Amino acid sequence: MPNIYENMPDFKGGHRIITWASMHCLPEWQREIWASEVYKLAEEYSLYGDTYYTRKKEIGRFVELPDGTPPDWEVVTLRFKHHYDQAVDYWESPFYDQVERVVGHYMRSIAESLAADDVNSAAQFAGSAAHYLEDSGVPAHGADFGDLEFVKDYLPPPSEFVCFPLHGYTEQSPPLFLIDDYEPRLFGVTVEEAAANFVHRYAELVIYARSLLFPLAQCAYDKNDEEASRLRLKAAKMCAYVYADFMYTAGCIGKSRFEPAQVEKLSMHRLTDLWPYRMSAWAPAPYFEPGPMRLRGINLNMDRKPIPCELLLKEDHRERRERFEEALGAGAYFEYQYRLAAGVFKKFTGLVGIHARLGARRPIDIKVMADEKCVFERVAKPGEPAAKIDVAIDGCRDIKLISSGPWYTEPDGSDNHVVWALPRVSK
Repeated sequence: MPNIYENMPDFKGGHRIITWASMHCLPEWQREIWASEVYKLAEEYSLYGDTYYTRKKEIGRFVELPDGTPPDWEVVTLRFKHHYDQAVDYWESPFYDQVERVVGHYMRSIAESLAADDVNSAAQFAGSAAHYLEDSGVPAHGADFGDLEFVKDYLPPPSEFVCFPLHGYTEQSPPLFLIDDYEPRLFGVTVEEAAANFVHRYAELVIYARSLLFPLAQCAYDKNDEEASRLRLKAAKMCAYVYADFMYTAGCIGKSRFEPAQVEKLSMHRLTDLWPYRMSAWAPAPYFEPGPMRLRGINLNMDRKPIPCELLLKEDHRERRERFEEALGAGAYFEYQYRLAAGVFKKFTGLVGIHARLGARRPIDIKVMADEKCVFERVAKPGEPAAKIDVAIDGCRDIKLISSGPWYTEPDGSDNHVVWALPRVSK
């Protein structure tokens, strides 16, 4: 067997390196808070996710969730296609509720400990959070249920690598690094807001990890350790960025200290930047099948080619066409559902209409639902200018953007193209 199969280094070293790098880029006032505990946070507490199982009585309260169980240390299911009926399929996100619950629990525990000047307890909760987030950013853990056999199904290995341990290979410790030039981001001024917003950062972390999984497998097959080390470093840096965001946010909430510029950034969210909680799986007809985040800025024509989102606008009695990168393409029937921090956002704004180039075969019924209450409704007709939306959503938890129409089995069910442009929620 090749050398990379033998003498693998301590896998757990990655948590130490990532945690050190993350803490190092925090602003000075936060580094001062953690100064007495940062060594143990990196060298011991960040390993609680592994040592918990032999030390439950001793460290259980710093690891376990309120129901007494530890979190899953890997992505369970990032997305799931749920088939309800003939061509009534949705992409749903089983990971969503778990991540919000886990991130919220650790963030609340850290913040409450800091508020009580108990930095030691805060650091131990932070160690469990480090393990949870960093594990999810390791390419091996990015796969649903940690299943790496599927890699060998889709990327068949040479005979000598049939039983090669891809999991261990992808999570070997990266070289030492710092992220001093990174400015951590604030994700909320309350735990509830921060946890809801952090779900999208978590999805970004997992997708990034997944993008490195097949290249790392190919490095193993090619015995290219140098490239593999470079890819592991990329994964580790992404983990460090995300954990720095988490620690910065928890510290700000715990000490009730916020930078106005960071708070201002939280006043508005672009839905195009968010991971959908649920969305239609057919777009707009069977076998088009783009998944979550794929239809930002495009519609699909009948040849399945991406066409930039474009709307007909009317201003001062003059009509013009405009392309929008910040837009969501849709068909009919088609639904986007986004989950927001409850009680935070007060208004939804945007534009909606028929795609100016692709058109539609019939008028399309448009609805915006805020917690199942219809707050906007109109009929979008081919050739008519897009409608402006500016409605109150009363701090809703869920917002749905619905473009309804015939089922795909009807004659005009496929060739309908709707654009939601500049869809935003604001406080």
